[in-house]
Amino acid sequence: AARPGSLRGKRIGLWRLPVLGTEVDALMTRTAERLRGAGAEVVEVDLPYQDRLAELEFPALLSEFHRDIDAYLATRKGPRDLTELIEFNRTHPQEHACFAGQELFEQALAAPPTTDPEYRAMRAELTDLSRRSIDEVMAEHGLDAIASPANPPAWTTDCARGDNDVIPSSTPAAVAGYPSLSVPAGFVGELPVGLLLMAAHGQDADLLTLGAAVEHRLDGRQAPRYLPTLPAAD
Repeated sequence: AARPGSLRGKRIGLWRLPVLGTEVDALMTRTAERLRGAGAEVVEVDLPYQDRLAELEFPALLSEFHRDIDAYLATRKGPRDLTELIEFNRTHPQEHACFAGQELFEQALAAPPTTDPEYRAMRAELTDLSRRSIDEVMAEHGLDAIASPANPPAWTTDCARGDNDVIPSSTPAAVAGYPSLSVPAGFVGELPVGLLLMAAHGQDADLLTLGAAVEHRLDGRQAPRYLPTLPAAD
């Protein structure tokens, strides 16, 4: 584990993401105050190009999923590729969970292959914009890292809506191939919220040290408890 160092003089950009709600935003305000209390400089930032990244990311993921699931299934018994998996699911409906439709599989099957110029253009633009969204902000503000809420409070997963989540903060670093980590930030009611930290290419070791210091300062973890089950949606 990384040893927590000092936060004094570290510059952290806070990307608030108000789409995650007022309670998460209030927690980010308290988080920034605690980091400032430890000597860090926290400045408000906004990462550019996010609308375009959101537009391109899912189509690219469909192509990559098709490639990767075919490679995986080729090593297993049973369906040997995505086409056979879709057919297996169609002919074995008893194997389905209530929210396990095949829409995403079918979209992935129809997506252009990763050898297609359309996909390659999407992938190149995604890589360029995601890296610029981090690099430009870090350079403009002289940052050691960018912080954002890692997640909203835990959401319900049900048959009507599936996995009903909104987590935009992980996209830039994940798509760029840049380092990121999450530490406990605190709670909204009984539900935990994390603080995601990201940095530029090659800053993995520095980010781990900074993350350890932030985690030590926030001390946001509580032992999990069993909570009452929520009533099922109609």
